[in-house]
Amino acid sequence: MSENDFYVLYSYNIPVRGSDKSVIYNLHKSKLVFIPNSMLYLLELLREKCVKDVYCQIELDEDKMLFSEYLGFLKKYRLGMFTQNPEEFPPMEKEMEKSKRGDDCDY
Repeated sequence: MSENDFYVLYSYNIPVRGSDKSVIYNLHKSKLVFIPNSMLYLLELLREKCVKDVYCQIELDEDKMLFSEYLGFLKKYRLGMFTQNPEEFPPMEKEMEKSKRGDDCDY
């Protein structure tokens, strides 16, 4: 990881924000990874800004330590990758087409 890297979730990891905490649905492994809402906010930031820029925005030492812990968590669980070219990995479309057969289902 370089300080000029951005972080991009793998396309099969779908983040969902909850009221108290968030979760990343790993569709590849059929697993859930629960994370604090603040980490989801960080994931969104790191897709738009490099590690160095995000780190420089943090004012409190306590928050800088938390930022480092979150980066360690992301490396450990391999939910995505660090890259200097995030535009090469656009997010997947989240809309799904209705099945033609699904219109006939009775509930």
